[in-house]
Amino acid sequence: MTVIANFAGLAIGKWPLWLAYTPLPPLFLLLFSGLYMFALPYVAKWRSRQHVAARG
Repeated sequence: MTVIANFAGLAIGKWPLWLAYTPLPPLFLLLFSGLYMFALPYVAKWRSRQHVAARG
């Protein structure tokens, strides 16, 4: 929605500067959640190795 509003504001020709930054908060949320999901398998593998090493 924010990207559509941004393009609509550009098409009109008169748009406030804060409208250009409205897509950023959802994109940062997607970035952090994507990095978290990317790291999950590696963290699980690391934890399983630590658990096996601790048991002996």
